[in-house]
Amino acid sequence: MALLDRFSIQDVVVKPKAVAEIGQSLSEAIALMARQGIRELPVVDGRGKLVGYLSYKTLLRRRSLAPTAKVENVMLSPPRVREDEPLTRVVELMVENGLRAIPVVDRRGRLLGLVTRESLISVLPSIKPLAEKAAAEVMTENPIYVSEHDPVVRAIELMQRLGELTIPVVKESGSLLGQVRIDDAARALWRERERQTMGEVSGESVSPKVTCGSVAVPVASCRPEDPLGRVVELMQRFSSDICVVVDEDERPVGVIATSDLMDLLVEPHEGRRVYVTITGLHIEHPTVYDEIYRRLQPFITRLGKMGPGIPTSLSVHFEATRKSGTEAFYEVRVKLVTTKGVYTARSSDWNPMIALKEAMEILEDRIRREKKGKSRAS
Repeated sequence: MALLDRFSIQDVVVKPKAVAEIGQSLSEAIALMARQGIRELPVVDGRGKLVGYLSYKTLLRRRSLAPTAKVENVMLSPPRVREDEPLTRVVELMVENGLRAIPVVDRRGRLLGLVTRESLISVLPSIKPLAEKAAAEVMTENPIYVSEHDPVVRAIELMQRLGELTIPVVKESGSLLGQVRIDDAARALWRERERQTMGEVSGESVSPKVTCGSVAVPVASCRPEDPLGRVVELMQRFSSDICVVVDEDERPVGVIATSDLMDLLVEPHEGRRVYVTITGLHIEHPTVYDEIYRRLQPFITRLGKMGPGIPTSLSVHFEATRKSGTEAFYEVRVKLVTTKGVYTARSSDWNPMIALKEAMEILEDRIRREKKGKSRAS
């Protein structure tokens, strides 16, 4: 039986907290999202028919936006599902398109509700094979985080490069403090810039920066041995997109995001394509991505034949750690999710493509050694 066979869309669909209508300005829509604390906003026409979708994540990527622009000029047209479609199809569409939510419509195209990442992972504790997995089996090791004394603009830059909406914050001691959410950070930065402008006019001295610690909020945290069922419950309790995995000294050793849990819900089958996510690149050009995919494909093919398990997703993150003149030194982190477990690796080089190749070779070697160890044990 497939993992989601006993669930339907009706079990996870939620009523949208708000909707925008054709003709509304972008500034009105953004204000509505801020008031309701939401990051996705469906757009409907006068008859309630879904015509598009506004995503906070997409808006952040736009370099210039006119507040007076109409929502229909900036909205997306994402996939949508009917209420009678199987839940496995919903998960595949969301993972394949990197969606945080997907609209549910009736036969006439009228909006009925949304299936969100949060509503989907709420069923995970009821799926025994997943609920009993340890956090250490799923977490991304060596998580990227900010210090409480870092300027909040650094947190925003990291989140944008990671493609995430939240990032962990640590104290000066290295222990976990909380998390910074990108909308909280952006609001705090905007208020500070307004205050600095007023200070310049009045001649007052103003603080040069907002720190991450000043906007940090509580975050879900767990130990490596904690089961995923508990992880999901903690994320729901804290309304958190992430759960930070900590050691006995409360220092972060890993992180689990809602996207990681979504990957686990994808139904694997032989011949199914592997979803690849690439983040952190400063140059967003088709030829760069084409070259990365070209280099990844042989590894993906070999890993699919090698096992253990069927690969479902591969995440690749590029991080420019330091610079020398005009050159950047890159760290590349890779994470492969399979039906049998999660595997990570990383490597560094002045050439990002060399770092990528080495990271994938480390990943491949790690899986090969684990497979040999299991065959000897049997």
